[in-house]
Amino acid sequence: MRRLLLAAAAVIALSGPLSGGAVADTRPAAPVITSQDDFMTTLAEGSAALEAGDRVQARQVLERAWRSPAFAEAKPEIRYAMLLILANLASEARDWPAAKAAIAAASEMPIAEGIAWVARLEVASYGRDSEDAVHALTQLAKRFPTALTDLADEGVFQTLYKAWRLPDGEAKRLALTDALFKAGWTPQDPFTDLSDTRMGYVRGMIRDGRLDEAKAQAGRITLAEALLVMRADKRFDALGPRDKASLKAGTLARLAEVEALLPKHADRMSGQIAKAEALMELHRAKEALVVIDAAIARATATPDGFIDYEAKLGWAHNVRNAALEGLGRREEAQAALEIGARVPEHGQQNVNQTLNLAITQVSNAQPKGALATVATVRLDRMSPYGRAVALQAKACAHAALNDHDAALAAVKDLRAIGDEAKGNTLDALLCLGDLEGAAALVIERLAAEDLRGPTLLMLQDTPPPDFPTAYGTDRRAKLATLRQRVDVIAAVERVGRIEHYRPEDLWPTP
Repeated sequence: MRRLLLAAAAVIALSGPLSGGAVADTRPAAPVITSQDDFMTTLAEGSAALEAGDRVQARQVLERAWRSPAFAEAKPEIRYAMLLILANLASEARDWPAAKAAIAAASEMPIAEGIAWVARLEVASYGRDSEDAVHALTQLAKRFPTALTDLADEGVFQTLYKAWRLPDGEAKRLALTDALFKAGWTPQDPFTDLSDTRMGYVRGMIRDGRLDEAKAQAGRITLAEALLVMRADKRFDALGPRDKASLKAGTLARLAEVEALLPKHADRMSGQIAKAEALMELHRAKEALVVIDAAIARATATPDGFIDYEAKLGWAHNVRNAALEGLGRREEAQAALEIGARVPEHGQQNVNQTLNLAITQVSNAQPKGALATVATVRLDRMSPYGRAVALQAKACAHAALNDHDAALAAVKDLRAIGDEAKGNTLDALLCLGDLEGAAALVIERLAAEDLRGPTLLMLQDTPPPDFPTAYGTDRRAKLATLRQRVDVIAAVERVGRIEHYRPEDLWPTP
């Protein structure tokens, strides 16, 4: 918000002097603002408090000026700048309702610029006002598309996700995605795969009757998981017949896209990660390991060789873990995750990789280790999704240790999180062997429009890994049992289908 304060100060400076002279020391503490002279004198008092570093006093004075009748009579430029400053001061105090009131008033003014809408998005995001965050980003894309280049990718994707969780979320997400793509928005990281975003866009356009546009966007989806969902979910049937080879072709197209970008962006570790991930999708773990090992070695030798080194190093170790698991080198794979968990994330503990390590320890029959790993993170400081992963690890670890009560307690906490934890809750129920509970949850998720896709994806019958763990084999067997239940079959048939894939359906044959 610092740039917001600077912009507001510049506006005030360009609008002329705030008063005819210095603020008198003998004025009452809270004079009545009855004229423009009084208003400008009060504004000067607030400006003086800002210059003196007394931000509490500055905010009190400026809020008094805002509430006065004289505010409406001031020049628009003065009102706009004052509201920007108030929004900044309230944000510094983490008073999000007050910050929202000020920035909403500023952004709705005819003279408002993109910076006000960026600030409104920030205030809504920090204040956990999903509705206003979605509104702000949609307006930014429609009215100030050039401002999108300053937005972090993570913030944009988080806001897209928030749109889905709102009442009438499908329509709000469609409007936001529509605005972003029509504005020419692209992620700052050129290697970001937009398949999931496009899949939601396609679904929304189908509902909106925009079939030709939907088909055009669907043709740009390359992620295998997204293509699996589109084949399984009847909401995508309007796109017409889908060639079974499209899964393989999509992943090959993704690899080609990444390789074409690499020479232009050799300074991004994300490119090497994207190439390794594409190779993994094509069942080429050995090649993926060569790519990711080279990237990690380069980053270790010359950290400044990658502009995204700090942001991506932890995930690079996660990808290395996946490649090693694909080769059956399980001990080395877990060691890679242990290294990744020690790589700081934004200067703090790498919670994502720590939780991934805990899930891996469960899979590797190390339940005590998983519980010890989960104990190193604070559940009360995590996002709902982070808590869900931690609780899934706890539930499965306790189940493996035959501590049924502790496992059930973790499942109870998972259920309390709500929709964001239903996938993790399903896995936890499978760990407990509660197939009745798992079936009921599957049926519930299939009936929910925003949860249907991931549920159908979980139910697809895909080839097993080359080197399965006992945990993974048990999970696959339980999912196979779920697929055969009459109640699950009926629930699936209402909204989708289960397909059975051979290796040659997904990967080019050697």
